[in-house]
Order: sequence, then C-alpha cells, then structure tokens
Amino acid sequence: MTRRAVPADSAELEQLRAENQRLQELNHKAFDYIRAKVNDLLDVVGTRTLRPEELDEQSLLTFDPIGIVADTFRHVLENLRDTNRQLQVAHNEIRAIFDTVGSALLVVDPQRRVVSFNQQASRLLLDQNGDVTGQCCNLILCGEEPAPEQCVFLQAMQSRREASIQGRQLRDRFFDVIAGPIFDNDGQITHVVMAYHDVTEARRLEQMKSEFVSTAAHELRTPLATIIGYADLILNNPEPTRDKLHEYLTLIMGRAEHLAHIVNNLLDVSRIESGAGLKLIFEPCRLDLLCREAALLQEEICGQHLIELDCPEEGSVIEGDRFALMQVIENLLSNAIKYSPQGGTIRVCLVPGQDCCELTVADRGIGMTAKQVEHIFDKFYRANISNAAIPGTGLGMTIVKYLVEAHRGQIAIDSAPGIGTTMRIRFPRKQPVT
Repeated sequence: MTRRAVPADSAELEQLRAENQRLQELNHKAFDYIRAKVNDLLDVVGTRTLRPEELDEQSLLTFDPIGIVADTFRHVLENLRDTNRQLQVAHNEIRAIFDTVGSALLVVDPQRRVVSFNQQASRLLLDQNGDVTGQCCNLILCGEEPAPEQCVFLQAMQSRREASIQGRQLRDRFFDVIAGPIFDNDGQITHVVMAYHDVTEARRLEQMKSEFVSTAAHELRTPLATIIGYADLILNNPEPTRDKLHEYLTLIMGRAEHLAHIVNNLLDVSRIESGAGLKLIFEPCRLDLLCREAALLQEEICGQHLIELDCPEEGSVIEGDRFALMQVIENLLSNAIKYSPQGGTIRVCLVPGQDCCELTVADRGIGMTAKQVEHIFDKFYRANISNAAIPGTGLGMTIVKYLVEAHRGQIAIDSAPGIGTTMRIRFPRKQPVT
C-alpha cells in the first residue's frame, strides 16, 4: 500500500522562497561589486573596462581579485623601475653635457641663489671653492651688488626674456654672458640659466693683432721711406758719382732685403696657421758652421755688440733642414741684439751630447718677466712694446718654435729683467724614419 507525500506548510515554503531570493540578490550585489572594482582597477592601469559577457557570474565564482591586484601592481612597479632607469640615463646624459660644454653654466633661482653649476663654472668663476649651492651669485661672482647694465640676471628677470652682455670682466678674465629665464605652467620664472663664455684669450689676440698692425706698419714704412728717398735721389741727380750711386743702391738693397724678411715671416706664419706647414728637407748639417755664418751676417748690425762663439766642430752634426736651422739661429741672434740696446756680449755655444746637440744663445740685455716668457711664442707678441726703438713684428719666435718642433727639438728660456735672456735648444741627432 503506497503512502502519499504530505504537502509542506505554505508559510514555510514562502519563507524558503524569500530566503533564496535574498541570497540571489546578495550574490548579484557581490558580482556587481567585484566587476565594478575590476573595472576601476583596469581603468587605473590604463586598460579598457570589461563588458558583462567577458566576465560572467560563473567566471566570478573562480575569480581571484587579490591575485589580479597583486599582478597588476607588480606590473606597475616594473614599469616604474624601467622608467626610473631611463630617467637616470637621461639625467646622466644631461649632466655630462652640462659638465663638458665649453661655457661656464650657472642655474639660479629668482632670489639669485645658486641651484646648480658645471665644472667649467667651478674652474673659471668659483676658484674651485667646492659646493656653492645656495649662495647668492652676486656675492660669489661680483663681490657686491652689480649695476643693472652689468648683470644679466637682473636684465633677464626684468625683461622676462634672454639677455646678454659682452666683455664682462670678472676678476682677471673677460666673458660674454647670456642669461635665459625658465618658466613654470603658470608663467612664473622658476630659474635663470646663465652661460659665461671665456673670451679672455680672444681679446688678448685681438689686442696683439692690433699692436701687430701698428708695428708692421712702422716696420714697413721705415724701409719703404728709405727706398723711396734714395731712389728719388738717383732719379733727380742726373750724374751721380759712382761711389754715391753704389752707396744709394747698397742702402736700397739692404732695406729691400729687410722688407723681404718681414714678408717672408708673414708668409711663413700664414702657411703654418693654414696647416700647410713649411717643407723641410732633412740632411746632415754642421751646426758649428751655421752658427759662424749667422754670426758673420749679424756683424753689420751688431754695432757695439760682441758675438762670442764656443762652437766645437766635433759632435755638431745633426739631421736637419739647413735653411730652417739658419733661420732659427738668425732669429735668436737678432733678438739678442735687439733686446740688448746698451750693447754687450752675446754668447753662442754648442754642447754636443750622445743623442742630441744643445744650442745656447745668451745675452745680457733687458731680459723678460715670467709673464713675458709665458707669451714669447705667441703670434704678434713683443715682450717690450713700450720701446719703439726696438724693431720687430712679433713673429720671429713663433716661427722659431715651429721650426724647432718640426725638428723634434725642445726649446727653453731663462730670463730675468735687467739680467738678460738665455735661449736653449736641444736638437736630436737623428730624425725618425717616416
């Protein structure tokens, strides 16, 4: 006999249905919450949000939101590390450019406090005093409050654009200075970058060239006046005596040779400066004979000078260009004579060595200071320009240095004011095979 199921109480059934509905709503809310948070996370990391069909409720049951967050942040951290490495490389490149640029650079804030500076600034402007960050630039550079026309910082801050000053003197050097403001997004000046380009050497060369033009004009005018004057005497004297004619022509020839010497020096320096150089032919040369020949050539202009030779034949042979070596010795003797206006003895010595031969030319003239010796080989430089009676264009020692170096030789100078000057040149006996 079969039993029938007893129907459940109607109230209990409704309660079960209500509980089931509540649980379903909680699940839907949980799924919606998780989906919303996933979309927020994807939006933060820059990925598009998910469509409902891409992440259904069944998938959410096995979804690991904490794992997704951890993986996402791990990916974010890796990207940050890569970005930091790239930023560090860029920073190092900028710093290398900052330090190797030819000009001295200072970066200051609107209150003039130094924010950054490069190695050139430390060397040229700051006397390598260490870290001056935070100090006011006017105090460490100018030592006082500069006038607006002498301060590119004030000009850049006032005009809000690039400002420049040429030939600004700071301590014992001259600079062309350029300053440029840096703005933030609101248009406010946050920093001013100042570049100092050292033009001290350029100004010195310009001054030397100016002095050279004046000196060269004087040097050229004097022999030209003599040539023109004596040529005029010959032309206007219908029957000059043979002796007078010989005298006039001798003077004209001497002045013409002096002009040729000046022109040759100019051409030699021009070839050296252009990189063409002078063509030298190396062969065995006796320095003792060249010294004697140069001394004889200088005897006519020595006047009250006495040239003493101590030039033994033994060990005096070196490989060199005869004409270049003669030019070196003549220039040294000429300088010794010119810068010994009171006369005196000029001593020429040769000291043979095993691998070299040393040539010494010593005078007891006016001598030079240490600073004059430092610049003696510069083009157009004359150690004593105040004495207009001393002729010269300031090119002789430049050519001497070039010719000595072309022979792989070395030159040294000992000099003191009022005592005299000694030039020492060491020539190697053999030239390297090229």
